[in-house]
Amino acid sequence: MGASNQFIVDRLLFAGLPFGDLRRSAETAADQGEWGATFCALADRYAEKASMAANRGWLASAHTYWRWSAIALQGASFELHLFPERHREYLQAERLRRSARAAYRKALMYAAPDRISREPVCIEAMGERVEGYLDKPPGRSLGLVILVNGLDSIAEVELRAFGTWFLERSNAVLSLNIPINYAEERRRPAVDVRHLVPSICDWIERNGGVETAKYGVFGVSFGGHLVAQFLSADPRIVCGVAVCPPAFIGTKELAIDRIRIMWACALAKSFNGLNGAENSLTDVRTFAPPLGKLLLYGCHADPVFGDEHLDAYREWAGDRADLRMMAAEHVGTSRFSDWIPEVSDWICDRIASGGS
Repeated sequence: MGASNQFIVDRLLFAGLPFGDLRRSAETAADQGEWGATFCALADRYAEKASMAANRGWLASAHTYWRWSAIALQGASFELHLFPERHREYLQAERLRRSARAAYRKALMYAAPDRISREPVCIEAMGERVEGYLDKPPGRSLGLVILVNGLDSIAEVELRAFGTWFLERSNAVLSLNIPINYAEERRRPAVDVRHLVPSICDWIERNGGVETAKYGVFGVSFGGHLVAQFLSADPRIVCGVAVCPPAFIGTKELAIDRIRIMWACALAKSFNGLNGAENSLTDVRTFAPPLGKLLLYGCHADPVFGDEHLDAYREWAGDRADLRMMAAEHVGTSRFSDWIPEVSDWICDRIASGGS
């Protein structure tokens, strides 16, 4: 087994899956050794309830059930963490994440426009199509936070959950489905997006609904590497938060099956085809210096992206970086309550003050 299911349970609880259903499904999955099938069955039950609610005109319930179905499908895809030997070509995980996206799009069909403002967007950037969602808080938007994915997260689930914290602080949220865009059947890998950042910022200026062109960016795990890319690419990115980010991905990191699988998926290559420097992740220390402030969060019990990676970020960012540590596993899933409020306040305060 590749990882403890508690790491996954904590993630799904944070994403919004009902606790009772989550607990029962996790227990069943552990007993039967069939995590993916169990959570697919849960997703199917939610989809059935969503259809029944829609037929009765209960649109708010239909919205909720479809959203829960999306989370359950994303949860099913996490079987690759538990049994990486079953998923070395990651095709099942990709299929489930596309299904999760489709379920979430159905949820948006039943969203009450006076209570939920989430608009799917597509940004044309340097010949690429960057897909995601723009969320706006009620009333005036005080700023805008860009959210970017890790290797195994999607904007429809994890980024939606993270976004609520910034919306509560009257900031608009742009959730981007990079590095992997599940809207396209044939996708072009994009794990280095520095060249796209100016075009993304231009789009925000035209469509974001904020008065000042100063934005923050937030990401966990691989998303933290994307945070560094954004900070190095455009002065309008005035601050960023990176939680347990990899500074690089090379031979050592790819020796771990589940990291290798996720990286193969990001590059759209086979598990056994990740050989050579061309398949590594660029060392953050080769980037241009950050143009804004960086808050780093590290975890003492992170077995993959630990001190060596954090030290590389501090070397790159110099006095623009502030490092904070917590006693937790990778990205602190069991201790979300300890760091998310602080992170949300930090990034929103920096946006409001123009990055100072």
